[in-house]
Amino acid sequence: DSACRIIKKGRFFFKGKLNSTAQQSSLHTREYSDSVTFWLENEKISIVAAKGKFREAAIKGGNIQKQYGEYTAFCKGYEDNQEREKEYIRTYPKSFISAYILNVYSSSWGKQTITDLYSGLDADVQNNYYGKQVKEFIELNRNIKIGEPFVDFSQMDVSGKMVSLSDFKGKLILLDFWGSWCGPCRESNP
Repeated sequence: DSACRIIKKGRFFFKGKLNSTAQQSSLHTREYSDSVTFWLENEKISIVAAKGKFREAAIKGGNIQKQYGEYTAFCKGYEDNQEREKEYIRTYPKSFISAYILNVYSSSWGKQTITDLYSGLDADVQNNYYGKQVKEFIELNRNIKIGEPFVDFSQMDVSGKMVSLSDFKGKLILLDFWGSWCGPCRESNP
């Protein structure tokens, strides 16, 4: 039950309950000309911001918001921010934010880097929402060799019926992956 109240004397509030530990959120003006990112948690959170200066907002709240503040301070002023982010993950293996960062960069840092950094995370962090996403990325991107079991997945067929690759076990299967954004790919399949 999340309900935003009318702004009175420059203040407003809303309340509700998350079904997860935390959710990255943003507060912005109607035209998106000013915004600030924060972590919404099932705790009281206070944001004090001036018009035109949302990025400088003072945000007080839960533990994950505090970790996010430590993370931004840790990375501030570094030219190679991605290397600094990797260092943050190594330095703070118990941080919720470490799993979040790994999830954001999972496809661009490469499987080996992600696997190495993930293995250094605390077990609780590996099992949070973002940690599970990273684990799934690692599992789905393993180096499969001839004769090894395939990674099963499900997808709707052209008639809307859910089909799994395992439904065709024992049969010869040709998988053709293509991108909807690829003009020649779209032309080649009816």
